[in-house]
Amino acid sequence: MKPLVFSVLLFQSTQAEEARKPEGLWFTDATSQFVFFAVLEGLYRDGISTETVELIVPRKDKNSEPTMENFIYTCPLCHPAYEAFRIYLCRKPFYGQKAGSVDTFGAGLPGDMIRNLNSTEGKKKRGVIRQLIAKWVQTRLGSMNLPEKERQDWQARIKKMSDRGTEAMKRFKTGSNGDYYKNHYQDWDECAICEGSLEGCKLPVGDYRSR
Repeated sequence: MKPLVFSVLLFQSTQAEEARKPEGLWFTDATSQFVFFAVLEGLYRDGISTETVELIVPRKDKNSEPTMENFIYTCPLCHPAYEAFRIYLCRKPFYGQKAGSVDTFGAGLPGDMIRNLNSTEGKKKRGVIRQLIAKWVQTRLGSMNLPEKERQDWQARIKKMSDRGTEAMKRFKTGSNGDYYKNHYQDWDECAICEGSLEGCKLPVGDYRSR
């Protein structure tokens, strides 16, 4: 291989790796932590099954890490949400259960949502993810019993981060980080995590409705 060709390929590979890295340490940011706990709590409360979660963060094979194919790389809201799904997959059964294994709460998702998560149409799948994130963010924010001013402050924080996620998506779609990301995000109109988080912040307490 010619040195120039090798250098170009190495540069493109480095760009792709950098594109996968989140900006800063998400776990040191209060807003990212908020999304993480909202998603993890929602997964447990709704009793989402392992099989359903793996439709959202699928594995390439049974021994691999869950992928971020339904999330935006480097998005400051997607990364904590992804980590919540990933950690939930590692949950243990509750201790002391003699009559079968219990490892979550709730009854799981309704059939229509699971059918859409199984769809080969990415927009249908991401639409369900957006609904879930909106519900979980709205519920957690409501549980904090914040005065209206503080609630608006949280909304502004989420909006700022969602803007960063949207900008990352637009950048990937231009091909500036390589053809893989350009092709992967070509039919994306929005970031499901960003839009769901922002929607959840805007909804009044107890007023979440499935879209």
